[in-house]
Amino acid sequence: ALMAGSSLFTVSICGSGGHGSSPWLSNDPIKPACEMLLRLASLSSSRYSAFDSVVINPCSISAGTAGNIIPDIAEIKGNIRYFEPSHLEMIIHNMMTVISGISDSYGVTAELKLSDYRTPPMIASVDAFERISKTVSRTDCQFREMAQPWMASDNFSMYLAKYGGIYLFGGVAKAGEIPYPLHTPKFNPDEAALKGFCAVFLAYIDDFLSELTEVI
Repeated sequence: ALMAGSSLFTVSICGSGGHGSSPWLSNDPIKPACEMLLRLASLSSSRYSAFDSVVINPCSISAGTAGNIIPDIAEIKGNIRYFEPSHLEMIIHNMMTVISGISDSYGVTAELKLSDYRTPPMIASVDAFERISKTVSRTDCQFREMAQPWMASDNFSMYLAKYGGIYLFGGVAKAGEIPYPLHTPKFNPDEAALKGFCAVFLAYIDDFLSELTEVI
């Protein structure tokens, strides 16, 4: 896999609200939510081999509206990343074990919901890889294999899973400038690199159609 499969998740913890001066008269969902967040974040290292790249990362926690009011609900949102498709069900099972155990111990209820939109790992097809290797050898662009997969995800993997194909990264950092990553307002790709991408894509299409014509 070149890039990870992914899914977003939400954990909703329901207790019973009340006044901050009398916590024994309510059932605070914040404390179990905090414990769940820490335990879920530690699952990657405690339940999976260091050679299995798995990320369970809570990125948001929200609860309450004021400093003296115990809320009814707390919510955790995060994302899961994995390279081995069979790991997803195992990840969900381990998350549910943690969530159920903590919610039972605090006397609250909790629900884990995964997004319906899930991205599979990015896996290129062998024939497309062999074809692109031949194609780049006759272009002026320099290519290299990535040293290691990337934990980010891209829904283009859905196309590869159904139809096969190849996925490439392009070097768009400007010489002498700091290469700011995606999702930052400072991301500034070198648009001159698009010329090289177009040349490779056109050469790849030409090779593909040539092979298709020979078959026909």
